[in-house]
Amino acid sequence: MRAKMKMRFPLLVMLCALTILFSVLLRPALKLKAAGDVPLLSDAADLLTDKEEDKLTRKLEKVSDKQDCDIAVYTVDDLTGLKIEAYADDIVDSVGLGKGRSKGTATLLVFIDADDSSNRKAYVSTDENGSACFSDDDIQDVLYDIRSSLSSGQYMDAFESYADSCVSVLKASDGADKGGSKGPSPFWIFGDLGIGAAIATLLGQHQKSKLKTKRRKSGASHYADHEGIQFERREDIFLDRRVERTLRERHEDIEGDHEHGTTHTSSSGHIHGGGGMDF
Repeated sequence: MRAKMKMRFPLLVMLCALTILFSVLLRPALKLKAAGDVPLLSDAADLLTDKEEDKLTRKLEKVSDKQDCDIAVYTVDDLTGLKIEAYADDIVDSVGLGKGRSKGTATLLVFIDADDSSNRKAYVSTDENGSACFSDDDIQDVLYDIRSSLSSGQYMDAFESYADSCVSVLKASDGADKGGSKGPSPFWIFGDLGIGAAIATLLGQHQKSKLKTKRRKSGASHYADHEGIQFERREDIFLDRRVERTLRERHEDIEGDHEHGTTHTSSSGHIHGGGGMDF
């Protein structure tokens, strides 16, 4: 009996060790699976109340799913020595914002320095797909829409306005991709042509009635100038030649596409667009 127990003990110890090992290895995968989508809101600078965070999270999730674009908001009080552009791009890359979305992401990063509250910046980072939907002008317009709210400390209003402005840009981008609105129906086209033809006919008849003379002329001699026709000689003299040459910038020399978003490469090698401001 004791011999059997001695043989079973090492097996039990090994089984326990394997169980612990597998649980440790599988824990990150299980946690990732349970977490689902990437977080669209992170308020590290503590600018919102818990109730506001819950409300804003629901709004961001709703509009992001509907537009197939991660519209995210992150706040920080320390950039760890980086420029805000690099910090925002790193957030997008490390968190995985925009992955699996046809329109990528538009992530707003708001920075308020913990040591100097007057040092406040906002930056919107887009990934490669997002830069195709958000032009440089679009990003500046979105930032302009929220600037006053950020400056006055109305952060919840600013973040909700940010989400709404992003939705407007994405809808406009969809309309442009589909060729805009439909043209007028054939009924209205032919109707307008008919009305125009009728008006032109009436005006022509009216003008024709004014051109009738009292009697018919058999020749054109009545209209001739009997003093004769005199011609004046005119010449164009070539005086000088001046040629101006302007160097045209080749398309491949331009970084990004200004019709869409101007792009750059982040430290991790991913393509991003974006723009920022102080407030």
